[in-house]
Amino acid sequence: MIKGVIFDCDGVLLDSEPLFAAGQVDLLKGYGIEDCQTIIDEYNGTTMDFFAKAVIERCHLDEDPESFVKREKQALEPYFSDENLAPMPGLLPFLAEMKKRGIRMGIASSSDRTYVLHKTDLFGITDYFQVIVTGDMITHSKPDPEIYNKAVSLMNLEKQEILVVEDAPKGIASAAAAGLFTAGLKASEVVQDTSEADIEVNSYQELLERVFGI
Repeated sequence: MIKGVIFDCDGVLLDSEPLFAAGQVDLLKGYGIEDCQTIIDEYNGTTMDFFAKAVIERCHLDEDPESFVKREKQALEPYFSDENLAPMPGLLPFLAEMKKRGIRMGIASSSDRTYVLHKTDLFGITDYFQVIVTGDMITHSKPDPEIYNKAVSLMNLEKQEILVVEDAPKGIASAAAAGLFTAGLKASEVVQDTSEADIEVNSYQELLERVFGI
């Protein structure tokens, strides 16, 4: 029986994947990198530090990770104005239903805590979550299971009682490596490969029907 749900943030709580992609294309082109989408797809769902180190090594950039991350944040800023952001369709009724049923809820996001809390505060949903684990709280990025193992330790539930909602292959791999049941949510404008999830759903309503029988 499911007693807890852990959500990724981007592509799960809000449809920010297209915004990230646009900003990262600007960033990579600024470094003279043309094969942008392939690189973005490969490292989707990782922390900014991981992305920076991977791109610097892969593309042989004369740049340090800290400066790369600073430039990435600057590239993303125009796309992430509050008026461009909205909760994923169906999220708010789903959260309300989980709360009504006494389901504990958490977030496990590779983004930093300031970013995640700004989004949950903007949507008025912060109080739904008993646990929020972010990329600045861990050492190893997804697909390493560290972030989900940490989230589980704070949820005070057994692993078999927890459902994870993810939209990216690395996030699904991270949750699976932690021994958790995963739902691949394909509700974003940017549809990713979620075939390694235990189930795939196209909406929160479908998730309610298939997992909770509503």
